[in-house]
Amino acid sequence: MKIRIEAHMDGGGTVTSSVVASLMQEAGAAASAMKGATGDDNLYQAMPVMQRLCGDILKALPAP
Repeated sequence: MKIRIEAHMDGGGTVTSSVVASLMQEAGAAASAMKGATGDDNLYQAMPVMQRLCGDILKALPAP
């Protein structure tokens, strides 16, 4: 996420602290879901959380 923020800002974009805080909170939830996942079935159940996080990062920090 740090790389995406830097690329967004290098391209002239702005990032508010509330956006970063929201994404960090979501990243924590995704990490918790993945940490507790054991075996293929649990990993597949955790994937929507990771996909949502990645989608939200792309929306909040579009490529320049």
